[in-house]
Amino acid sequence: MNRARLPVPAAGTKEGRSGPFVASLSPEAGQVGSLGVLAGLDFGTSRESSSVQFAWTADSEGGPSSGDQSVPQSVSPSEADLAYELWSDKEIRVRVPDGAVSGPVYVETGEGRSNAAFFRVAEGPGAKRYSSRSSYSLAAGISVTKVKASGANELYLWSPLPISSSSQRLVRVLEELPPPMVGDYRGTALYRFSNLATGKTLSIAQSFLVQSFAAEATVDPRAACAPQADPPALAAAYTEADALVPAGVPEIKEAAKKAAGSERGTWRAARLVWDWLGKNLAWTDRHEHERPLDALKDRSADSYSYAILACALMRAAGVPTLPVAGYLVAPSRRAVRHWWLEAYVYGVGWVPLDPVLAAGASPGGIAPAWEDRTRYFGGVDGRRVAFSRGLTVLAPMTSGGRRAVKERRWSFQSFYEEASGALDAYSSFWGDVEVTGMY
Repeated sequence: MNRARLPVPAAGTKEGRSGPFVASLSPEAGQVGSLGVLAGLDFGTSRESSSVQFAWTADSEGGPSSGDQSVPQSVSPSEADLAYELWSDKEIRVRVPDGAVSGPVYVETGEGRSNAAFFRVAEGPGAKRYSSRSSYSLAAGISVTKVKASGANELYLWSPLPISSSSQRLVRVLEELPPPMVGDYRGTALYRFSNLATGKTLSIAQSFLVQSFAAEATVDPRAACAPQADPPALAAAYTEADALVPAGVPEIKEAAKKAAGSERGTWRAARLVWDWLGKNLAWTDRHEHERPLDALKDRSADSYSYAILACALMRAAGVPTLPVAGYLVAPSRRAVRHWWLEAYVYGVGWVPLDPVLAAGASPGGIAPAWEDRTRYFGGVDGRRVAFSRGLTVLAPMTSGGRRAVKERRWSFQSFYEEASGALDAYSSFWGDVEVTGMY
């Protein structure tokens, strides 16, 4: 390497510098999921949109080269990781994020980028690799018609945005018409319309650019044990039930016990649940069950119910797991809604799992990119775009507002629309995301 590009330990003073400054990083090495402490100056009294950036890279074969400037060379913890344990003007406590590799670490705030400190990502119970880059341009739209109003009113719409993660890079909003009130509110673009008149029509148009990588992990089940003495907060958060994942109901607990036996919180438990699903739950595209639990009783599930049930069983077996919502993309650019999972392994990060494709399914007639379907235990291909990881709980904008919930969409949100005041009626249409280009 060029010696001038090698990161060096942070040292010295901030004299002559502007923006955030890193004086030290301790420890100087650790596994993915371990806690690091950055000390310095001018980080800001609260995090807001600031972040800590760790080094990231992908395989050169089918992916970017080390000098490819079109791909971000760093990764930061996502909101779902619950990784920031403290953020103050002089100290940051953060967990090493999924996808991090040995290299420079720096702080990025609205005031600029700090100097870099070197961090070595220690070997864990496995490893992840990223390859086969695909770039997609996307278009989405919402229309509102048949408005009936008798007085002052408001309408709010939360339109999901593509997520940024270790396997989904260079996420950019190319155009939003009209501009949203809030560009990024918990992974959504928030639109507000006031005092709509009877007969009024509205339309929203969005376009995005996303780079997607195939991600594959290898995990040694002998080394991937239960959470460490100092586990990240996500280990507890994503083994519990929530409004989306029914991990706590008796039927799920009973099925998880049948599948995993005495194994709990280990990679072996994840494998046992996976094998049980393959033997006891058939994929179907002929009907949708009203609830994922109905699919469990019927022993057949559509893609949505399959992914939610798999997530619930993993959580009930003590494995931190998140459901992911988005699209599968065919080489012809046709896209269909799809759902999959990520299971967390300390020292490795989020391990992707696609039980639907592994079960022999071809959702919407789209054949899997990998002929060897066993690769979907621990990996996902790059022919997909993700819009959400886990349930996003949105805050209502008005007291007593009437909210609309949309299920089996390409994002997990507590609601999508909110009407208030004398907005008596309206009709909304959320078109599926279209792939307008592949590169």
